[in-house]
Amino acid sequence: MRPTITNLLGIEDDNPIQFGHDLLDEDRRQLMITRDGNFADEEYVGIQGACYDRETGETVENGACDTGFDAAQEELETSDSIIYGDLLRYLDETEMVNPEEEQEEAA
Repeated sequence: MRPTITNLLGIEDDNPIQFGHDLLDEDRRQLMITRDGNFADEEYVGIQGACYDRETGETVENGACDTGFDAAQEELETSDSIIYGDLLRYLDETEMVNPEEEQEEAA
């Protein structure tokens, strides 16, 4: 929610730590995750282990949704680690790595 609000208000937000996406950004990642691990992306909807075509609603082979279920699980685990581990209290913004600088160094 925060990325959308800061965009609407015209606020430049350089904080790299945030969950969610700017809903007005056409290049955003198209993945919606629910707390129970279900998801919807551009092509599929995964509900309780079943996989459906997003356009038709027809059941498709479960393997088509593996990437979505894996992404949902990873995001939920990351969120839980931060929240339940109270990890933001250890955040030292002076030591944050700029992802663009990190990519340049790797090249």
